Amino acid sequence: MIYHFQMGFKKLFSAFWILSGSMLEYYDYMLFTYMMPVFSPILFPSYSYIGSMLIGYGLIFASSIFRPVGAIIMGYVGDVFGRRYGLLLSICLISFASLGMGLIPSYSTIGIWTFILVFVFRVFQAMSAGGDLNGSAIFLIEHFGTTPGLASGIAWSSTILGMLLASFANYIAVHYNYGWRLTFIIGGLIGFLGMLVRAYIIEGEGYAKKPKNDCSPKSVYPYLAVIGLGAGIGGMYYYTMVFTYTYLKSSGIFISQSFLALSQSCFFIVYFIAVILSGWISDRVNIYKLMYFFASMLFLTALPIFYSIKAYYLITQFIVVLLLGMFVGPSHSMMVDLFPPKYRYRSISICYGIGTSLIGGATLYVCTRLLVINPVYCVIWMMLCAAFGFIGVLCAQNSPKIDYLD
Repeated sequence: MIYHFQMGFKKLFSAFWILSGSMLEYYDYMLFTYMMPVFSPILFPSYSYIGSMLIGYGLIFASSIFRPVGAIIMGYVGDVFGRRYGLLLSICLISFASLGMGLIPSYSTIGIWTFILVFVFRVFQAMSAGGDLNGSAIFLIEHFGTTPGLASGIAWSSTILGMLLASFANYIAVHYNYGWRLTFIIGGLIGFLGMLVRAYIIEGEGYAKKPKNDCSPKSVYPYLAVIGLGAGIGGMYYYTMVFTYTYLKSSGIFISQSFLALSQSCFFIVYFIAVILSGWISDRVNIYKLMYFFASMLFLTALPIFYSIKAYYLITQFIVVLLLGMFVGPSHSMMVDLFPPKYRYRSISICYGIGTSLIGGATLYVCTRLLVINPVYCVIWMMLCAAFGFIGVLCAQNSPKIDYLD
């Protein structure tokens, strides 16, 4: 009895610190995106606001290409040496990058070296995200395998909390000249603390499960499923939770930058509740039908929401954030089922990284470009991302099932 109590405590301890670490990592990772309107005129000045934003979004896209590289490195470490070592490496990398962002000199001080350093730090952040997002979810589901959907939703909720903290930090920082620097420095220092705690976590029972055929899937469907889900989730997230505010700000609908940041924070709470709720529901209903439905709704509502958002901003944004959260919540659970433990971390992280870096990473730059040509074209991009998500679910449903030894 004492042994089971100790193991239960260790599982909860490990889960708590993995989720806390993911929250800190995504605070650091998304802070860069949310702070872009604040620091882009300082670090890469241009002739206009849109010009500076395009430089910054282009940098995000270019650096996101390195996300699969981080997935390869940390995925291999996590599969061969244990999940905790891959997760330990990821939080170390992003903490260093965030600290560097807070201390970087302005463009007026060191010129082009500012851009080069920002790019290097963003590459480190992208590589870290490539290893942590899926790795943390895999770790949690392997600990609490009886409710994989709920575990998936909780894993997503930890990253959303980090995004919410980043959004709230953005709201506070815009009131101070050097506020954006302090938010990066604080995030980096706390991240190093999380790195120390992650060294003491234990592996879940799911990591030790042995399949009857202990090899990577021979079918192409599992890999296409994760690439499709990564492309769909990444693209729809950046469109809904980041680009929408750039569009509205350029349209003059917002009174101030602080109101923009505050409204963004409020919708993260909706997103947080939705992913947990949908994860919980997916343990009780058919996960494929659930995700098909919400992918279809995101596709069908994209155009009417775009035409209504200026007049009914709060209602339309609430609807699309809720739909997105309900689609995203169970996705980790779906992906974990596609691969055996020995190849799970690297396969999911690499494929998800490919999808989200190519489509998600391009979303802000492409949509900002399209905004100048014709804003309606941006909606087509959102619909394309929803279609990628739908195709990802379709490929997952057609993937071969993995049988495990008793």
